[in-house]
Amino acid sequence: MQVPGTQFAGRNQSSVGNTERGRPMNSTHNLDGKLDIFRKRLSRCYTSTLNHIKPLAWSEKFSLDLSDILLEFEGVPITQGGEDEGEKRRSLSSIFELYKKTQKSPRCVLVESPLGSGKSTLLASIAVNWGLSQRNWAERFDYVFLIRLREVEDGESMEEIILDQCLPSEDEDIHREVIDHLLHKSKARILFVLDGYDELHAGCKKKNGTIPKLLSGKIFKKTHILVSSLPSSGIEENLKVEQRVWVSGIARENVAPCIERYFNACSRPELALELQSALRDAYTIPEDLLKSPIFLVLLCLVWEESLDAYRVLSNRMTLTGLYKEMLTSGVRRYCRWKHIDMLDDDDLPQNLSDCLKTLGQAALEGVKTHRSHFDVSEVTPDGRDIDFLLRLGMVSRVPTASKRHPREQITFNHKTMQEFLAARYIAVSHSCSPTKIQELISTIDASLEYKTLLQFLCGFNEQTAIVVFQQVCKLYSYFLKGYRDAYYEGTVVGETARTYSDYMIMCLLSLRESQSRYIVAKVMSPVFHSINLSLCASCRLSAALKYLLQVAGNDVRQLKICFLNPGDDAAANYVTSLLSRSFPRLQLDVRLFDCQVGADRMGILAVRLRSAPCLQTLYLEGTHLDDEAAEALAHALFYVPLLEELELSNNQIGDPGMTAISKEIHNVPNLTFFGINDNDIGDASIVAMSTRLKHLPALRELRLGGNSLSASGIRTFFAVIPNMRNLDTLDLSSSSKDPARMDAKTVTSLVQAFPRLTALVILKLQNLAMKKAQLEKIMKAAEEHTKLHKIWCSKNLVADVSKIRVQSRITLN
Repeated sequence: MQVPGTQFAGRNQSSVGNTERGRPMNSTHNLDGKLDIFRKRLSRCYTSTLNHIKPLAWSEKFSLDLSDILLEFEGVPITQGGEDEGEKRRSLSSIFELYKKTQKSPRCVLVESPLGSGKSTLLASIAVNWGLSQRNWAERFDYVFLIRLREVEDGESMEEIILDQCLPSEDEDIHREVIDHLLHKSKARILFVLDGYDELHAGCKKKNGTIPKLLSGKIFKKTHILVSSLPSSGIEENLKVEQRVWVSGIARENVAPCIERYFNACSRPELALELQSALRDAYTIPEDLLKSPIFLVLLCLVWEESLDAYRVLSNRMTLTGLYKEMLTSGVRRYCRWKHIDMLDDDDLPQNLSDCLKTLGQAALEGVKTHRSHFDVSEVTPDGRDIDFLLRLGMVSRVPTASKRHPREQITFNHKTMQEFLAARYIAVSHSCSPTKIQELISTIDASLEYKTLLQFLCGFNEQTAIVVFQQVCKLYSYFLKGYRDAYYEGTVVGETARTYSDYMIMCLLSLRESQSRYIVAKVMSPVFHSINLSLCASCRLSAALKYLLQVAGNDVRQLKICFLNPGDDAAANYVTSLLSRSFPRLQLDVRLFDCQVGADRMGILAVRLRSAPCLQTLYLEGTHLDDEAAEALAHALFYVPLLEELELSNNQIGDPGMTAISKEIHNVPNLTFFGINDNDIGDASIVAMSTRLKHLPALRELRLGGNSLSASGIRTFFAVIPNMRNLDTLDLSSSSKDPARMDAKTVTSLVQAFPRLTALVILKLQNLAMKKAQLEKIMKAAEEHTKLHKIWCSKNLVADVSKIRVQSRITLN
């Protein structure tokens, strides 16, 4: 009997769990009936076993529905062409949108993210949603088969895998008959949901294995596949990825509801407000950790149990210190349960110490081999003390999906937890010798792969940190030293630039963990000679940089810091605090874009600039500066004589502020770039500036466009401009709100200035109205006297611009 492929979608789903519960399979004689019962049992299997989660193995009072967690994840999809769609983040519930169009939906979707970010939760929720006919999954697919790839055995067929993992054990013969029909004879719409390609056994990854053949389309090529994996698992060898989804964890705005849910379950809602308040001010914890559900739960646990909870999130606390608190909290929890006296946090009972050592050894081997799941016998002495490990909160028991090959396994809840325990094992077992560290990180790429492990190692003790830093410095000398200056200048791009940047960040964060002045002064100074970083004012990296300057500021000779946080009012305060001591030889670049500075912060920052007389770049674009702020900055120019670039565009500086800066501009004779576009300056400012340009012989780029300039002011500017033999870019555009008109006298003044602007390449005259003949006169004079090859003008303000003769060298924009 032929079965239509779509007749099962969403049928009778409201009765799952009731219909056919008592009817034996062998009483159904037609295939339709068998398929119907098969589908209901498959649905019931998902909804009864996957829909409820107890994230804390020892706590019955705290449980979550799968839907509670799913709503708090976000994803970053990527286009089918492989190009990132940008900063577009979506709730992972919208992953169904990928399959909405029947004809154009991708066959293979790859879900990636680090350990503990929510991949398995996402995949389980899809199976549950299908079983409950929610979110349109049951309407789109007739069958969803959720398969845990770690439980697939070598040589198993797809029929055997589905029978083993997706269905109850009764009536296997009838189930087998139905599965065979669905996979080989029907036109049913099937979605394979494959969890954990990185956990698939090596023997199952061979090209003739069932899973590789499924991924490559050699079998069941008309089915759809949604597969999860850790990054860099090598899945692309078997799978043509048509769509990628990155699971980034809990959205920041949903952290508070998660905290509230935990403390409400504990009947202590007041602690939720305390923890949320502490998190707003803390930057000890990396952003990606706060997006991990299990980490957030453990943080709530530590906050609940700690006698000095605020110390846990103090900005003096290192990440290593925070994880030590989590570990100690788990040990105390176990000792209370077993009525064991624990006199000191570091004085563990011998059996618990041995158990932690075995767990740490397994964690280290797992880090090296990219394993996170272990048989219980691998991580406990003789298979005992599993309750102790579970109460630590860093590992969880893995429920087995296989009926034929059941395993008692545990998994680390997050990769950082595994790396912390691995680092602890190295530190406490005294196995951190130079030889072993050299074997672990023999290349730059290896050091970046184990960067979090190295940070934890540096956080345990000074001796371990010294060994790590010595090897890291050797790698720098061998591979990256030649790129240092080029990277600082921004001339290195691509993979090399990313490697150098990641390496520098790793070194700074490891330094922050180590808290050791000796290491910085004696070991790391060559690495920190030149630093180029994009920062957020309140983050671990900014704290690490501040610590570096406190303990070894004299070793840093070049520092370029850039803040790209719109509306951030902490960036200026951070830079001010960074300059709390004097750095007489530091070549400093400070770039604040669209940050909240204003007059008050600028006044304080201007005073602190005296601590950095070698300041070379100061970008304050879009930072809400007014005349008062500009006057404060003008007074500071005397103390920064080596300044080369000054950017003040997109502010509210008027004529008084600009005039004050013009009077002091002679104090920075090395200035090569000066930008004050889109402010409130008028003719008075431009006249004041034009008379001072003689003090800036090195100036290459001058931007005064987008202000209230009149033809008279522009004419005066060109009439008095001195010889500027290095100026290659000049912007004198008018404001778009009130366009000025270039009259004949102004054009003549401009043309007469060309011999004094012999290096001019780009001239911007946008929002200036002029006649066709006037523009042609400018272009003709430029042909004869300068290197000018590009003129920017507003073509709608120039009459008959389309009929202007095309010059040999000059183009109009």
